[in-house]
Amino acid sequence: MALHPDHLVYLKQRGLNPTRLSRYSSRGNTLCIHYCDPTGKPYKDSANEDYIVKRLFPTRQPKFKAPAQSGSRPYFSELMPNGYLENVSIPLVFIEGPVKVDACYQHIPTGYCFIGLTGTWNTKDRRDENGNWDANNKTSTIPELKAIPMRGRQVIILFDSDIEDNISVDEAAADIANWTRKRGARPHRCTLPSEPDGSKNGADDFLVRHGFDALQGHLEASEVEGWPLPAPLLQHNGDLKCSYTPSERKRLTRALAEINDIETIDCTCRVLATKLRIPFAQLLAEIDDARSGTTSHGFLGTEEDLEGDDDIDNSWVIPFLLPKGETIVISGDPGVSKSLLCYSIAHAVATGSEFLGFPVAKGVPLILQLEEGGTASRRLKAIGLKRSEFADGLPLNQDWFFSKTFDLAKTRQVEQFKLLIRNNVDLVIIDSARAVARSLSIDENHADFGKRVIRKLAKLVNDCGKSGIITHHNSKGSGKAAGTGDILAGVWGGFNLKPVEGDEELRTLQTDKKRETSILWQLRIKRTELINGLPNGWTWSLESDLSHMAPDQKWRTRFQNLLKQQDRPIGLRDAAALMDLTADEEKVLRNTVGRDTACRRWLTQKPRQGVPGLYFMSYEFRDETKHFKQTNKNADGVQTRETHPCKEREEMLEAEKEGSQGLEDSPPTDLQHPTDSKIHLQQNTPDLYGVSLSEAKSTSTKQADLFEVESQPFLTPIAPCDDPHWGPPPTPRAC
Repeated sequence: MALHPDHLVYLKQRGLNPTRLSRYSSRGNTLCIHYCDPTGKPYKDSANEDYIVKRLFPTRQPKFKAPAQSGSRPYFSELMPNGYLENVSIPLVFIEGPVKVDACYQHIPTGYCFIGLTGTWNTKDRRDENGNWDANNKTSTIPELKAIPMRGRQVIILFDSDIEDNISVDEAAADIANWTRKRGARPHRCTLPSEPDGSKNGADDFLVRHGFDALQGHLEASEVEGWPLPAPLLQHNGDLKCSYTPSERKRLTRALAEINDIETIDCTCRVLATKLRIPFAQLLAEIDDARSGTTSHGFLGTEEDLEGDDDIDNSWVIPFLLPKGETIVISGDPGVSKSLLCYSIAHAVATGSEFLGFPVAKGVPLILQLEEGGTASRRLKAIGLKRSEFADGLPLNQDWFFSKTFDLAKTRQVEQFKLLIRNNVDLVIIDSARAVARSLSIDENHADFGKRVIRKLAKLVNDCGKSGIITHHNSKGSGKAAGTGDILAGVWGGFNLKPVEGDEELRTLQTDKKRETSILWQLRIKRTELINGLPNGWTWSLESDLSHMAPDQKWRTRFQNLLKQQDRPIGLRDAAALMDLTADEEKVLRNTVGRDTACRRWLTQKPRQGVPGLYFMSYEFRDETKHFKQTNKNADGVQTRETHPCKEREEMLEAEKEGSQGLEDSPPTDLQHPTDSKIHLQQNTPDLYGVSLSEAKSTSTKQADLFEVESQPFLTPIAPCDDPHWGPPPTPRAC
């Protein structure tokens, strides 16, 4: 049936396309809207005729009139996608009026299940159990709404913008919230703003004036209605109880642990702490235990806890880079991709995947992206955190958290920050320190920058037992972090990310300031593609570990870093060659290593009479390296390992090189005839590690003197001696 011209104008003004609305018809000056059940079957009124809601023209009160003595019916739009009503993962939105429902579906066709109410209080009527109207019956929830699945579902109450000024409408929204909460739903309220001139906004008005993006933004930002707890944990009127049984306390803690909105849980916990007469900190500790899964068994583990991944070192977030419960600073020049590096770490933590070849324990990261602006979204998509056309991404405020604003000078934001990371977050990434300092009106070169910014940020994170990464900028042309040395004094370590000249994909990550370990890694950042060839993002890989060549490090640190990469014992001459030491530096190494207690524990065998040379291996890595598997060299002649994350990039000594000879796993010993007063002992090292010479002044020389040697030219080796005492060195014993 053709619609009246006035009705067409009215619907178009409401943002509707009338050609898509088959349930609208005109009867004279009255616009009729036919109500049907979710299957499309028309409802019947008390006269057994089609249930029709009429819109009277010219405008009268009420605007919409339902059939007399027929009760209320919800409005299910013909535009509602199939299965939306039954799918509890789709938010349910209650709106007053059928026209607003159709307007919402035409502009936001997916993502929400819009349901129309004839009036704000029309969730109830006086029909009995058989559906018959009786004016003497008590009001009860209409059965059509009872049939909608509610448990675990988000319910959004979207009424007109005058809800704050209309007490009756406000009470109706609270009543809907209490009813849906008793059904197991999570009620929210979406409050639309009025126009600057005071004009009221309904959902249809707001769509016409501001567009569907603005309305969808308000729906996503809807606030929890009432206290965010299950109905059994609340009083009948929806208020918090003053006491709970032990079983209710457990349920209460679990329910609070599932809340992610920081303001909501903050307010709820403060009121609960007052009502229950317990310290606020105690309640937060119980929630933290519930989130970490330690509530049921206390600090004792279960059999399931033994099934964890033994390959993950729980003392680190990223091995050798970021320990758990500590904060580091990563600095670099603009455009060096330090933000991408940090976001990739966040993605590895959120997914529990590998990063640079290291296994990473699963956790929840928080990214404070404070200065990049529009580029932040592209970078988050590039590493797979945010949903894009190429990847699904990870759920925000569930698997990871994100913020564009944080002011260290605002006490309220600081308290919310601490509450959020204490109860929800495992890793905090602050990008960058300069942006935080800007809110405090502090220049990054200020003498107190480290004390007033870096130390405060690290303390906030570490006091909550979490790990943190702070990005910072380099001073122009210096290659070092901007500011004074005090900047790195309050963190566990400082690292500098630099590009490699001649290779756009290569970066070096070098220790600027260390506590326990120093690194010099070469990282490669590559563009990744999907199967269909579409670009997806960027990935990082560890090209090589050059920690043993890091400048400004003591020889002992460089020597230890070199040993950490070896899967076999290595001699001093090979170590000096791989460390690129000069002749004088090599002499210092030889003369000093024997007197150093830390180095002596790396010996794989005790020096003794008749045993030529000394072999070393890092004690901490000795057990782990038993499981390393050797692979062939790559195209660059670099020896790699399948299971070890660090890959050698330096050329190993060739077997043909002077003083080198490749042998079997157990190096045999070649004897050289003694000269006037010295005995020359030549020792061959394992394959690919070259030869190390050690010479003793005499067989009666003290043990310490074995280390003080001078390099002698090689002599022609003779056949090995048949003396059984001169064989391969014995199997190393554990220190």
